Formats: sequence, structure tokens, C-alpha cells
Amino acid sequence: MNSQFTAPASISIRTTATDADGSVARVEFFSGTTKIGEDTDGTNGWSYSWNGVAAGTYELTVKATDNAGATASASITVAVTQPAPPPVATVPPPPSEPTSPLPSVPEAPVITDEPERKVFLEVHPNPFTRNAQVEFTLKESEEVSLELYDMRGTLIRQLFKGVTEGGKKNKYNLKADGLTPHVYTVHLITRKAFYVQKVVLVN
Repeated sequence: MNSQFTAPASISIRTTATDADGSVARVEFFSGTTKIGEDTDGTNGWSYSWNGVAAGTYELTVKATDNAGATASASITVAVTQPAPPPVATVPPPPSEPTSPLPSVPEAPVITDEPERKVFLEVHPNPFTRNAQVEFTLKESEEVSLELYDMRGTLIRQLFKGVTEGGKKNKYNLKADGLTPHVYTVHLITRKAFYVQKVVLVN
């Protein structure tokens, strides 16, 4: 697996797991101590896609569990860097007595490696004081978990867990009750993907 990526990164994590005296039941994927997903079907190999990853250094761990409950794990460190700024086009000054129209300024191209997104995750208002609304739309119906974490990766609360309808905007209320003014992250976890949106609670 490549260990260098550009933000916002889409990281495909693949691993192999076998059990000599039984079968592998599942493989879980972690960023540090935070679980980002799992794969329970290793027919085409054990894998997980982690999307929308911000710049930073991450220790990714895979943990395999067999049918008897025994576990084994392995880790790798990956770095996600900020994308390079787009080039800027400049136009030389016109002559003092131009005899022809001045050239127009071309638009600067935008450099991006962001993949096509299948999920649109939004929080508004953001920042918020008392209540915020979390919205997301999936292309297909699937089981999801919508969770709120602090910046240390600690799970604060689960906003929703269940099956959502594809193509429909799902809305869930985020209340400030019991929260202190801080920066939090909303995690949308599907069976094969993981999305993150920052949200700020202010006084």
C-alpha cells in the first residue's frame, strides 16, 4: 500500500488474513485507536476504503479475528500532505500606445486529486451554539452509523445507526446539551467507506 497521499485523500487499505485451523471471521481497520471500519467478507480479499482524509500522519492498524476469537494485527504509518497550490498566470503590461486589443487573462487551472464522492455529508449551521443539523445523502440504501467524536478520537455519542434509503437526504439533529464549546468531528461510517466533517460548538 502506498504510504504517501495528498489531501483530501482516498486511502484503500488491503491486507491478507488466513487461519490454519479455522476461518477468519472479520478484519477491523483502525486509525490510531479509532476504529474506522471492518470487512466481514474476504471473498475478494480483506479491504476498506477510507475517504476524505485530511493532511497529517496516521498509524493504520488491521486486526484479524478468527472464528474462535483469536486475534492478530499489523500496522503501517502513512502520511497525507496538503495539495500543491495551483499555478498563477500573469499578463505583461501593455505597450504605451497599443494598436491591438489587450490579451485576456487565462483562468488558473485547479489541481486536485479528490475522487468522485458517493456521499454528501454536511453540518449547518457551522459553527453552532445550541442545535445543528447533520445531513447526508447516499446513492444506495445501506446500513450506516452516524457518530460524534472529540478531537482526541473519543466517541461522544451515536447520532444514528440503521439502514438509510438511497437517493434520499437524511437529516439528524445535533444538540449542544452536555457538550462544551470545542471542535468535534461527525463520522459517517458505511460498510465500505468512512467520511468525516468538522463541526465547531461556540458559546
